[in-house]
Amino acid sequence: MGNGRLYAGGNVVEQTAAIDDSARDLYSLEMRNLWKLALMVRAFRTGTHGAWKEVRTARCVEFDIETRRPMPITTHGEIVTSTPAHFKVLPDAITVLAPAAVARQGMAVPLFHR
Repeated sequence: MGNGRLYAGGNVVEQTAAIDDSARDLYSLEMRNLWKLALMVRAFRTGTHGAWKEVRTARCVEFDIETRRPMPITTHGEIVTSTPAHFKVLPDAITVLAPAAVARQGMAVPLFHR
């Protein structure tokens, strides 16, 4: 699951995902044969993994994730909790402060939340 386009060192959550689209893009792997992951590597790098029948995708602003038994949930490539879980997008929940010169140059800046 991700709030932007990229996660985990360059993998793409979804081709059209954007940091400012007010939605979460998520996918779940529903695989019986883990060897298929090796075939899917390129799809994860380009964001086309949703075309595989073993991948379920969704774009939401609020959702619940439930499984038969507890499973780990990752956001942006990091395990953050386990199922069952509830997520909700809170628009404008943080304020980002950046020096004007840095913002104009498109450089990465530290985030400060209110």
